[in-house]
Amino acid sequence: MKFHSYKPEQTKNIGKKLADIIKNNYVYFSQIILLTGDLGAGKTVFVKGLAEGLDLDVNITSPTFNLINEYEGKPGLIHMDFYRLDKKDELIQIGFEEYLNMEAVKAIEWPQLAFDYLGNEFIFIKISNISENKREVMIEGEGKKSQNILKGLKKYDNIRD
Repeated sequence: MKFHSYKPEQTKNIGKKLADIIKNNYVYFSQIILLTGDLGAGKTVFVKGLAEGLDLDVNITSPTFNLINEYEGKPGLIHMDFYRLDKKDELIQIGFEEYLNMEAVKAIEWPQLAFDYLGNEFIFIKISNISENKREVMIEGEGKKSQNILKGLKKYDNIRD
């Protein structure tokens, strides 16, 4: 799936609609969402939309320095940012495998080091800067549950609104 976003609010709304599908089916509560893209492309803005769509009344900030921010809810949200990590063994040191087993949506920015620890069930999102005011949001699903979530996204007339 591919969408264009012309302002941060539209990128946020895509995340919000994805979260709306997840929160309405217990089976999806542990969904993994991988986010890639250039610095400033809108990955954290997308996660803000996820939090809003999950009905979490929290202030989402990038966990670049903390690495992981946890937000409680039904489901909760674990926001990870691995930009500063260089080696896979650093994931083990921060307890990454334990986080994967938690019943919460996992949004992982800069997930490249994590691929070896993931199963075959995740949503992959790439946000690209096309111009100063235009982003391309590519969304792919790996695994049956992820594919079903994406089918739900297709039901929206305009996912950006």
